[in-house]
Amino acid sequence: MIKDIVIVDNVFDDPSKIIQMANELSFENPNSFRDNWKGVRTKELISVDQEKYSSLLTNSISKSLKQTYGDGYFRIEYDLQAEMYFHKLIKTDVYENSWRHIDEHSIFAGIVYLNENSNKFKTFGTTILKQNETIEIENVFNRLVLYRADYMHWSNGGFGDDLENARLTLNIFINKISFVV
Repeated sequence: MIKDIVIVDNVFDDPSKIIQMANELSFENPNSFRDNWKGVRTKELISVDQEKYSSLLTNSISKSLKQTYGDGYFRIEYDLQAEMYFHKLIKTDVYENSWRHIDEHSIFAGIVYLNENSNKFKTFGTTILKQNETIEIENVFNRLVLYRADYMHWSNGGFGDDLENARLTLNIFINKISFVV
């Protein structure tokens, strides 16, 4: 099983390709989706490019499992169902208490920060409430944060004036996961 909160730095070997993929897609407002959230989001990546979706998901989950279990000589097999989207937030997407939420249809939620100048944007990460503990996650380029979806969490805001320089993330929602022993 995956730890309840996992942080993996340098999750993608070539994050510039991931950013390029995101920038080639169109982003839509929340009225196009079932949920109410700030910013804009792509369509679910599996519907855009199944091969790239599988590669992104496998890479991020494999590195999360290595972080949890170590980089030993054993192999962990798993089966999962997940959704992934690219998401952008600009500075006018102002933080509100309504951003605090759980992802009730998921087991784990995750985010990969994809802005290269992350030192400038570290405070625009994610806050997670784990029982009575508040955990502040910094926005660090190419960092994956994977956490239990029933933990209250929220974005610490967006930045940039338009979609070209907005906060860019890859959002992951794991809806089912089982391990094969």
